[in-house]
Amino acid sequence: ISLLDVTPQRQAQQQLELYAAQLRQKNAEMESDLRLARDLQYAFLPSSYPDVRADVPGKSGHLNFAHVYHPSGMVGGDFFDILPVSKNRVLIFVADVMGHGARAALVVATIRGLLEQLAKETQDPGEFMTRLNAAYSKIFSAAGDLMFATACCVRFDLANGKIHHANAGHPLPVVIDPDGTVRMARVPEAGLGPALGLFPDVKYGHIEADLMLGKRVLFYTDGLTEARNAEQREFSEDGMMNTLRGHVSKPLKPLLDALIYDVMQFTDQAVFEDDVCLLGVSYEPD
Repeated sequence: ISLLDVTPQRQAQQQLELYAAQLRQKNAEMESDLRLARDLQYAFLPSSYPDVRADVPGKSGHLNFAHVYHPSGMVGGDFFDILPVSKNRVLIFVADVMGHGARAALVVATIRGLLEQLAKETQDPGEFMTRLNAAYSKIFSAAGDLMFATACCVRFDLANGKIHHANAGHPLPVVIDPDGTVRMARVPEAGLGPALGLFPDVKYGHIEADLMLGKRVLFYTDGLTEARNAEQREFSEDGMMNTLRGHVSKPLKPLLDALIYDVMQFTDQAVFEDDVCLLGVSYEPD
């Protein structure tokens, strides 16, 4: 009887081994796909920054850029783009797609595919966001699954010395004034709107602010301020502002690096629970 029992057991063991091998192969394929998606996502991030200058009579200065990007996994849902629309104007786009991983990366790829085309059609941040939201909503409503994204679109106009800001539920940027004052951007209701993908017919507006030499604007995603320590306390906007005030004299890139360092010291972790994207823009003299 024991001899008869061995054969079915052996067959079952072989079947389990076959399933395990197939599962390992599928996992290896998925990891390979995610690595490819990660490489593509990094490739889409600007490897160099555009040369944007005032270049008009009576005005001088240029924009300086710096960024830090930390996805929480192989691929993330945070991203930014810098879209030059003329020699002295540029559109900055920063977004945070709900969730992370492969689904978020797919949404990121879809939005990226729309940005350059829209930048050719309009440089008005409010109109830009309105058209992007309509296209985004149409694409993902067919999927039957809500996938929203917070975003902001900001035009830096060096010819006129103005900043135009449209916001879709995204954290407001931090402004560092020429005198070193660190504050949150002041964006009236006219420049605020819901996250992309929630309401397909919403009309976004934008607000206007002065752009002066020495002014710096820092865009971020909420993975930074919501980073938690072992006691489950968040780093918070206050923590971010305190760090920036403590390092305000640093140049743009070291300032961003100092902020990331302080968050990691706070959490005592080398990785983030959520994606983190930082982009700094400064208007500097020639």
